[in-house]
Amino acid sequence: MRQAVGIPRHQKVYPADVALIFPLAGRGRPRQCHVPDRMSQAAEAILAGATWRSISWRSGTKGRLSARFAALRGRVADGPTQRSGEKGNQHMPGEEVWLIGERRSKGERKFYLSNLPADASLRALAATVKARWICEQAHHTRSTRG
Repeated sequence: MRQAVGIPRHQKVYPADVALIFPLAGRGRPRQCHVPDRMSQAAEAILAGATWRSISWRSGTKGRLSARFAALRGRVADGPTQRSGEKGNQHMPGEEVWLIGERRSKGERKFYLSNLPADASLRALAATVKARWICEQAHHTRSTRG
């Protein structure tokens, strides 16, 4: 099932091309486990330099609904923790996913992860993010009636 999930702006994410390395030990025993070759960053920071495009997804009661979206491939820092020298404990990178940012007209910013294929368009990613609202409304209506 292809879907999107909202995340906090400070969710730690690695770029898609993060490599796992065995760093050289300064002293003592050699490392037994690999570590990421760079630090994870907040989702908001990773998307800061991305290209943002305005996308419209449907007509609402006040006209056409649109927002600015950006998306990059990344790996969520949700794996097991590993001590990484002076960097301290770091969560290892998980599976590769889409990191999506949304900037709404009133200044609100939202962030999402999606498991759509790597060749998905920004429009398809935005549509998946916005499909969440319909599901949430249906669920809310059902739960208030029951």
